[in-house]
Amino acid sequence: MKQSRLENLADGILAIVMTLLVLELKVPELSAVATGDALSTVLRAASAPFLAYLLSFAMLFTYWRAHSYIMSSLAKNLDNWLANINAIFLFLVGLVPFTTYLLGRYHNNQAAIIIYGLHVIAIGLSLFWMRHYVKTAVNIENTPVTPAENRRANIRVLMPIFFSLIAIIISIWNTNISFLLFAAAIAFNMFPASARLVNWLLNTFWQEHEEVVYDD
Repeated sequence: MKQSRLENLADGILAIVMTLLVLELKVPELSAVATGDALSTVLRAASAPFLAYLLSFAMLFTYWRAHSYIMSSLAKNLDNWLANINAIFLFLVGLVPFTTYLLGRYHNNQAAIIIYGLHVIAIGLSLFWMRHYVKTAVNIENTPVTPAENRRANIRVLMPIFFSLIAIIISIWNTNISFLLFAAAIAFNMFPASARLVNWLLNTFWQEHEEVVYDD
């Protein structure tokens, strides 16, 4: 299988899924004599589905960008295992419209938060598996990266998983905060400086820890 064919398949599936997301947004039905206040009330009720759409669209964009880098720049060839990992990733991506609709319609329901969070975690883990396989498989030739670049890339992949785990736990007390944590995970990956900041904090922590151990 040519690597370009898998990239084209991924691009096509992601494009279709990102388009399907908007189909769940419905124009509110009101009578011809409805007042502006009535329309405002209905639009406010539709804000949660719209925010869920915005959240998932941004998430898919960041995953498309990460997948594109792994398959177009990091990996220089393809084997059956890498193709299979991609199939798992794309299968999970295909379920995003369902969990997005669930989150938008039942955003105050803990079960909806848990299902969406577990879905984000599963996609993130499949992407991390893909990247790890490209870096370690003997059959895959990859582009050399520095340890710092590799750590920043892993941070970008793993942070949405971390935020989703926290969101699931927080949903026991407040589902609105969980919703914000999902948004924070996406915002984190939209700004490259975020990964550099976390990397700097981790380096600082480990250096201080090593100094304390040495002094003892």
